[in-house]
Amino acid sequence: IAKSGTKYNLLGIEIFDILVNAANEWVKANEAILTRKAHFISCNANVSLKSLCLPNVQAICIQFPDPWSSARHVNRRVMTPDFVQLLAEVLPVKGELFVCTDIKSLAEEMYDLVIQCFSNVFELDTNTYDRVGEKIHATTIDDNVDDVPEYDPAHKFDWEKHPALLIPKHESETLSCNEEPRRRWLNANPYASYTERDIVCEGKWRPVYRFAATRKK
Repeated sequence: IAKSGTKYNLLGIEIFDILVNAANEWVKANEAILTRKAHFISCNANVSLKSLCLPNVQAICIQFPDPWSSARHVNRRVMTPDFVQLLAEVLPVKGELFVCTDIKSLAEEMYDLVIQCFSNVFELDTNTYDRVGEKIHATTIDDNVDDVPEYDPAHKFDWEKHPALLIPKHESETLSCNEEPRRRWLNANPYASYTERDIVCEGKWRPVYRFAATRKK
């Protein structure tokens, strides 16, 4: 269901065939209770999203992508400058972008790429923040995680920033990375549709970092 209340058909994109097959089996088993069509395909969104030539795309959700934390794997991350530019080309004006992860460093990087570096094409969806509310996360990588029940220590790994965010100010027309922004996180999933990862994270008191943006004119 879109944030406007409109019901959309869903196309899920996942790179691993086994997960795609399981998702389509779930759709088949539950089609009697689904109000709109849903289908999943296996492909690399960074490579194939535009070539899919999807009609009438109104919203794109990127949920819990692999972090690829080391410097040598930085280009394997889903949210890269090239991919944000691709999202801007695929989404119509006022099209919705929702992003979430439970890894703070990754959340900050994705937020900065979309909202800061591509401020000429994306902006925070303030209407959604007003409706859902803003969440203040007390737990960060530097906090004493022993105070949080079942907090996953894997979140303390070393993180290498994407090179685009190490440049104080990019000279191209596409990127405009300046000082670090004040990041605003959503209080909940604006679509009220939670993944298994959402449920597990919140059940273990593990913060989930979410933000919503819209495509500018």
